[in-house]
Amino acid sequence: MGLAKRRDTLEASIATARQSLLETSQEGALAPARQAIPAWFFAAMLELFSSQGTSIAFVSLLLLYGRKAPQGD
Repeated sequence: MGLAKRRDTLEASIATARQSLLETSQEGALAPARQAIPAWFFAAMLELFSSQGTSIAFVSLLLLYGRKAPQGD
């Protein structure tokens, strides 16, 4: 019987807290949520910066641009 009373007390507390949150959010007191990064953008950036091919291509470009251009006389 004690557990049933405890459960009823907890359910009443939860209901009171929910009602309080609803009233607060309707008054506009809660700050707007920050917009999350789109999943496709996160996946594209992860693929771009974590793939081995990208690293090899980047190093190749550095080597190509690091060479001196041939001088035409």
